[in-house]
Amino acid sequence: MTTLEKMQADNPWMVVYKTKSGFAGIPKAMIARQKVNEEQVLQIIKLQKKRNSLCVKIEAAMSDPPICDALLEKWTENEYKLQDLWGFDRDSRYHKFWEIPSCQCPKMDNDDAYPTGYYTISGACKLHGRHHMIRVVQTITG
Repeated sequence: MTTLEKMQADNPWMVVYKTKSGFAGIPKAMIARQKVNEEQVLQIIKLQKKRNSLCVKIEAAMSDPPICDALLEKWTENEYKLQDLWGFDRDSRYHKFWEIPSCQCPKMDNDDAYPTGYYTISGACKLHGRHHMIRVVQTITG
């Protein structure tokens, strides 16, 4: 029995899949509740792996703000695509941006506020803080 087969056998309530760093899973109850078909599950797995890949790329691009910003846009679009596949409305309040590894915004505060949309952005966060906002304003104003 392979490690993946063992993980699937040990977690019958999950659709388990391999990632670069180990294994992840999707609750079968959520799949049933949202009436997601097998092809959609495969697309969701692909997008979840893409999310992980984007997080790694964002972390590597921290010293290059324009590349980092472009990757953050791709991360956001990936989150919207996941919402589409799950049959949820597109709503950025459900994007847990503070889970991106390089994010320095307060995780516990934002977890507590989820999904109200009233999230705390740290001014020191290189992804979302004042340095990021200055780059956005400079981009808009030219």
